[in-house]
Amino acid sequence: SAPSCFLSALSCQAPMASRSNVVMSVSIPKTNCSPSSKRVKAARELVRRQDAAQDLIAFTEYTLPQYDTAPHHRLIAQRLQQVESGEISRLMIFMPPRHGKSELASRRFPAWYLGRHPERQIITASYNADLASDFGRDVRNIVGSAEFGNVFDSITLAQDSQAANRWHTNKGGSYVAAGVGTAITGRGAHILLIDDPVKDRADADSELVRKATWEWYRSTAYTRLMPGGAVVLIQTRWHEDDLAGRLLDSGEWEVLSLPALAEGDDPLNRQVGEALWPRWY
Repeated sequence: SAPSCFLSALSCQAPMASRSNVVMSVSIPKTNCSPSSKRVKAARELVRRQDAAQDLIAFTEYTLPQYDTAPHHRLIAQRLQQVESGEISRLMIFMPPRHGKSELASRRFPAWYLGRHPERQIITASYNADLASDFGRDVRNIVGSAEFGNVFDSITLAQDSQAANRWHTNKGGSYVAAGVGTAITGRGAHILLIDDPVKDRADADSELVRKATWEWYRSTAYTRLMPGGAVVLIQTRWHEDDLAGRLLDSGEWEVLSLPALAEGDDPLNRQVGEALWPRWY
Protein backbone atom coordinates (compact mmCIF):
# COMPACT_ATOMS: atom_id res chain seq x y z
CA SER A 1 0.00 0.00 0.00
CA ALA A 2 1.16 3.59 -0.62
CA PRO A 3 2.75 5.48 2.30
CA SER A 4 0.48 7.94 4.05
CA CYS A 5 2.48 10.84 2.65
CA PHE A 6 1.69 9.53 -0.87
CA LEU A 7 -2.00 9.37 -0.07
CA SER A 8 -2.05 12.85 1.36
CA ALA A 9 -0.07 14.01 -1.66
CA LEU A 10 -3.03 13.25 -3.88
CA SER A 11 -4.47 16.55 -2.75
CA CYS A 12 -1.56 18.36 -4.45
CA GLN A 13 -1.50 19.65 -8.05
CA ALA A 14 1.04 17.84 -10.24
CA PRO A 15 0.98 16.86 -13.94
CA MET A 16 0.85 13.23 -14.97
CA ALA A 17 1.43 11.91 -18.50
CA SER A 18 -0.96 9.22 -19.63
CA ARG A 19 -0.32 6.65 -22.34
CA SER A 20 -2.48 8.58 -24.76
CA ASN A 21 -0.33 11.68 -24.12
CA VAL A 22 -3.32 13.37 -22.50
CA VAL A 23 -2.07 15.34 -19.52
CA MET A 24 -3.85 14.38 -16.33
CA SER A 25 -3.41 15.89 -12.92
CA VAL A 26 -4.00 15.38 -9.26
CA SER A 27 -5.29 18.30 -7.17
CA ILE A 28 -3.19 19.99 -4.53
CA PRO A 29 -4.42 22.93 -2.52
CA LYS A 30 -2.05 25.86 -2.82
CA THR A 31 -1.89 26.14 0.92
CA ASN A 32 0.84 24.19 2.69
CA CYS A 33 2.49 23.13 -0.60
CA SER A 34 5.90 24.79 -0.42
CA PRO A 35 8.63 23.22 -2.56
CA SER A 36 10.31 21.90 0.56
CA SER A 37 7.24 20.14 1.90
CA LYS A 38 7.20 16.36 2.14
CA ARG A 39 3.77 16.32 0.56
CA VAL A 40 5.02 17.96 -2.65
CA LYS A 41 8.03 15.63 -2.81
CA ALA A 42 5.76 12.65 -2.31
CA ALA A 43 3.40 13.89 -5.02
CA ARG A 44 6.26 14.35 -7.45
CA GLU A 45 7.56 10.88 -6.71
CA LEU A 46 4.12 9.41 -7.27
CA VAL A 47 3.85 11.17 -10.63
CA ARG A 48 7.32 9.91 -11.66
CA ARG A 49 6.26 6.35 -10.89
CA GLN A 50 3.03 6.71 -12.80
CA ASP A 51 4.85 8.22 -15.78
CA ALA A 52 7.43 5.41 -15.71
CA ALA A 53 4.71 2.79 -15.93
CA GLN A 54 3.34 4.43 -19.07
CA ASP A 55 6.39 5.74 -20.90
CA LEU A 56 9.65 3.95 -21.75
CA ILE A 57 11.89 7.01 -21.51
CA ALA A 58 10.36 7.95 -18.16
CA PHE A 59 10.95 4.37 -16.99
CA THR A 60 14.55 4.46 -18.21
CA GLU A 61 15.26 7.75 -16.45
CA TYR A 62 13.55 6.54 -13.27
CA THR A 63 15.48 3.26 -13.08
CA LEU A 64 18.73 4.78 -14.44
CA PRO A 65 18.86 8.45 -13.39
CA GLN A 66 22.21 9.05 -15.10
CA TYR A 67 20.85 8.03 -18.52
CA ASP A 68 21.68 10.80 -20.99
CA THR A 69 18.49 10.99 -23.04
CA ALA A 70 18.95 12.40 -26.55
CA PRO A 71 16.41 13.00 -29.34
CA HIS A 72 17.28 9.73 -31.09
CA HIS A 73 16.55 7.81 -27.88
CA ARG A 74 13.08 9.32 -27.73
CA LEU A 75 12.43 8.27 -31.31
CA ILE A 76 13.61 4.72 -30.61
CA ALA A 77 11.43 4.59 -27.50
CA GLN A 78 8.43 5.76 -29.50
CA ARG A 79 8.84 2.90 -31.95
CA LEU A 80 9.36 0.36 -29.17
CA GLN A 81 6.19 1.57 -27.47
CA GLN A 82 4.36 0.97 -30.73
CA VAL A 83 5.68 -2.59 -30.60
CA GLU A 84 4.39 -2.94 -27.04
CA SER A 85 0.97 -1.62 -28.02
CA GLY A 86 0.72 -3.92 -31.04
CA GLU A 87 0.86 -1.11 -33.63
CA ILE A 88 4.15 -2.46 -35.02
CA SER A 89 4.91 -6.16 -35.34
CA ARG A 90 8.15 -6.00 -37.35
CA LEU A 91 10.69 -3.32 -36.43
CA MET A 92 14.27 -2.71 -37.56
CA ILE A 93 16.50 -0.10 -35.94
CA PHE A 94 19.78 0.72 -37.67
CA MET A 95 22.34 2.87 -35.87
CA PRO A 96 26.06 3.00 -35.12
CA PRO A 97 27.67 1.34 -32.11
CA ARG A 98 27.86 3.08 -28.73
CA HIS A 99 24.89 5.38 -29.21
CA GLY A 100 22.72 3.99 -26.41
CA LYS A 101 20.68 1.49 -28.42
CA SER A 102 21.34 -1.56 -26.24
CA GLU A 103 20.70 0.17 -22.92
CA LEU A 104 17.31 1.37 -24.11
CA ALA A 105 16.18 -1.46 -26.39
CA SER A 106 17.81 -4.57 -24.89
CA ARG A 107 17.84 -3.72 -21.19
CA ARG A 108 15.16 -1.18 -20.26
CA PHE A 109 12.56 -2.10 -22.89
CA PRO A 110 12.29 -5.82 -21.96
CA ALA A 111 11.99 -4.92 -18.26
CA TRP A 112 9.34 -2.27 -18.95
CA TYR A 113 7.48 -4.61 -21.30
CA LEU A 114 7.35 -7.38 -18.67
CA GLY A 115 6.22 -4.87 -16.09
CA ARG A 116 3.26 -4.07 -18.31
CA HIS A 117 2.75 -7.66 -19.50
CA PRO A 118 4.16 -9.92 -16.77
CA GLU A 119 2.47 -13.01 -18.21
CA ARG A 120 4.20 -12.74 -21.59
CA GLN A 121 7.44 -14.17 -22.92
CA ILE A 122 10.54 -12.52 -24.38
CA ILE A 123 13.48 -14.06 -26.22
CA THR A 124 16.57 -11.90 -26.70
CA ALA A 125 19.46 -12.94 -28.94
CA SER A 126 22.84 -11.48 -29.80
CA TYR A 127 25.92 -12.57 -31.71
CA ASN A 128 27.15 -14.77 -28.87
CA ALA A 129 25.66 -16.43 -25.84
CA ASP A 130 27.82 -14.53 -23.34
CA LEU A 131 26.59 -11.13 -24.51
CA ALA A 132 22.99 -12.39 -24.58
CA SER A 133 23.39 -13.69 -21.01
CA ASP A 134 24.78 -10.31 -19.96
CA PHE A 135 21.62 -8.68 -21.30
CA GLY A 136 19.55 -11.27 -19.46
CA ARG A 137 21.36 -10.62 -16.20
CA ASP A 138 20.91 -6.88 -16.55
CA VAL A 139 17.19 -7.15 -17.32
CA ARG A 140 16.74 -9.57 -14.43
CA ASN A 141 18.49 -7.15 -12.07
CA ILE A 142 16.28 -4.27 -13.26
CA VAL A 143 13.14 -6.33 -12.61
CA GLY A 144 14.50 -7.24 -9.20
CA SER A 145 15.36 -3.65 -8.26
CA ALA A 146 13.58 -1.43 -5.77
CA GLU A 147 12.97 1.15 -8.50
CA PHE A 148 11.16 -1.38 -10.67
CA GLY A 149 9.10 -2.41 -7.65
CA ASN A 150 8.12 1.21 -7.10
CA VAL A 151 6.72 1.36 -10.64
CA PHE A 152 5.24 -2.14 -10.95
CA ASP A 153 4.59 -3.05 -7.35
CA SER A 154 2.90 -6.41 -7.95
CA ILE A 155 5.56 -7.79 -10.33
CA THR A 156 8.61 -9.66 -9.03
CA LEU A 157 11.00 -12.36 -10.13
CA ALA A 158 9.82 -15.90 -9.55
CA GLN A 159 11.76 -17.22 -6.58
CA ASP A 160 12.60 -20.56 -8.21
CA SER A 161 13.77 -19.30 -11.62
CA GLN A 162 16.37 -16.54 -11.71
CA ALA A 163 19.26 -17.74 -13.90
CA ALA A 164 20.78 -14.96 -16.01
CA ASN A 165 19.82 -16.54 -19.33
CA ARG A 166 16.41 -17.90 -18.33
CA TRP A 167 14.09 -16.57 -15.68
CA HIS A 168 10.41 -16.03 -14.94
CA THR A 169 8.15 -13.44 -13.37
CA ASN A 170 5.78 -14.21 -10.54
CA LYS A 171 2.92 -13.92 -13.06
CA GLY A 172 4.14 -16.69 -15.35
CA GLY A 173 6.03 -14.59 -17.90
CA SER A 174 9.53 -15.50 -18.99
CA TYR A 175 12.77 -14.14 -20.39
CA VAL A 176 15.22 -16.27 -22.39
CA ALA A 177 18.63 -15.15 -23.70
CA ALA A 178 20.41 -17.00 -26.50
CA GLY A 179 23.36 -16.61 -28.79
CA VAL A 180 22.72 -16.41 -32.53
CA GLY A 181 23.28 -19.89 -33.91
CA THR A 182 22.40 -21.70 -30.69
CA ALA A 183 19.29 -23.72 -29.88
CA ILE A 184 16.31 -22.03 -28.21
CA THR A 185 14.21 -24.43 -26.23
CA GLY A 186 11.23 -23.96 -23.96
CA ARG A 187 8.59 -21.32 -24.36
CA GLY A 188 7.80 -19.13 -27.32
CA ALA A 189 8.17 -15.39 -27.69
CA HIS A 190 5.68 -12.55 -27.73
CA ILE A 191 8.76 -10.42 -28.40
CA LEU A 192 11.76 -11.75 -30.32
CA LEU A 193 14.49 -9.15 -29.90
CA ILE A 194 17.77 -9.54 -31.80
CA ASP A 195 20.50 -7.06 -30.91
CA ASP A 196 23.53 -7.17 -33.25
CA PRO A 197 23.30 -10.61 -34.88
CA VAL A 198 26.93 -10.29 -36.06
CA LYS A 199 29.87 -8.98 -34.07
CA ASP A 200 31.60 -6.73 -36.56
CA ARG A 201 32.37 -6.03 -40.20
CA ALA A 202 34.67 -9.03 -40.48
CA ASP A 203 31.83 -11.40 -39.57
CA ALA A 204 29.39 -9.51 -41.78
CA ASP A 205 31.77 -9.86 -44.72
CA SER A 206 31.84 -13.63 -44.27
CA GLU A 207 29.35 -15.36 -46.56
CA LEU A 208 29.46 -18.39 -44.26
CA VAL A 209 28.50 -16.32 -41.21
CA ARG A 210 25.73 -14.53 -43.08
CA LYS A 211 24.28 -17.82 -44.29
CA ALA A 212 24.47 -19.39 -40.83
CA THR A 213 22.75 -16.36 -39.28
CA TRP A 214 19.95 -16.52 -41.84
CA GLU A 215 19.42 -20.25 -41.37
CA TRP A 216 19.35 -19.83 -37.58
CA TYR A 217 16.71 -17.12 -37.87
CA ARG A 218 14.52 -19.14 -40.22
CA SER A 219 14.82 -22.56 -38.58
CA THR A 220 15.20 -21.66 -34.91
CA ALA A 221 14.44 -18.11 -33.82
CA TYR A 222 11.39 -17.37 -35.96
CA THR A 223 9.76 -20.69 -35.07
CA ARG A 224 9.54 -19.57 -31.42
CA LEU A 225 7.36 -16.57 -32.27
CA MET A 226 3.89 -16.66 -30.72
CA PRO A 227 0.81 -15.85 -32.82
CA GLY A 228 0.64 -12.10 -33.06
CA GLY A 229 4.19 -11.80 -31.72
CA ALA A 230 6.64 -9.07 -32.72
CA VAL A 231 10.21 -9.13 -33.99
CA VAL A 232 12.65 -6.33 -33.20
CA LEU A 233 16.00 -6.31 -34.98
CA ILE A 234 18.59 -3.79 -33.81
CA GLN A 235 21.92 -3.62 -35.56
CA THR A 236 24.65 -1.74 -37.32
CA ARG A 237 24.47 -2.34 -41.05
CA TRP A 238 27.77 -3.80 -42.18
CA HIS A 239 26.69 -5.58 -45.37
CA GLU A 240 23.74 -5.35 -47.76
CA ASP A 241 23.25 -9.14 -47.59
CA ASP A 242 23.09 -9.26 -43.79
CA LEU A 243 20.11 -10.53 -41.80
CA ALA A 244 18.31 -7.21 -42.18
CA GLY A 245 18.87 -7.16 -45.93
CA ARG A 246 17.42 -10.64 -46.38
CA LEU A 247 14.44 -9.88 -44.16
CA LEU A 248 13.68 -6.68 -46.03
CA ASP A 249 13.49 -8.74 -49.20
CA SER A 250 11.01 -11.15 -47.63
CA GLY A 251 8.41 -8.99 -45.91
CA GLU A 252 7.20 -5.60 -44.73
CA TRP A 253 9.10 -3.96 -41.90
CA GLU A 254 9.01 -0.66 -40.08
CA VAL A 255 12.56 0.68 -40.45
CA LEU A 256 14.16 3.37 -38.30
CA SER A 257 17.56 4.26 -39.75
CA LEU A 258 19.73 6.60 -37.70
CA PRO A 259 23.17 6.99 -39.31
CA ALA A 260 26.02 8.56 -37.32
CA LEU A 261 26.00 11.49 -39.75
CA ALA A 262 22.69 12.61 -41.18
CA GLU A 263 21.82 11.89 -44.77
CA GLY A 264 18.84 13.04 -46.79
CA ASP A 265 15.32 12.59 -45.39
CA ASP A 266 16.56 12.23 -41.82
CA PRO A 267 13.94 11.02 -39.28
CA LEU A 268 15.22 13.55 -36.75
CA ASN A 269 15.21 16.37 -39.31
CA ARG A 270 18.97 16.82 -38.93
CA GLN A 271 20.97 18.75 -41.46
CA VAL A 272 23.05 16.61 -43.83
CA GLY A 273 26.30 15.75 -42.04
CA GLU A 274 24.95 16.55 -38.56
CA ALA A 275 26.02 14.07 -35.86
CA LEU A 276 23.49 11.75 -34.26
CA TRP A 277 24.71 12.35 -30.70
CA PRO A 278 26.85 15.50 -30.74
CA ARG A 279 27.19 15.60 -26.96
CA TRP A 280 29.12 12.33 -27.18
CA TYR A 281 30.49 12.01 -30.72
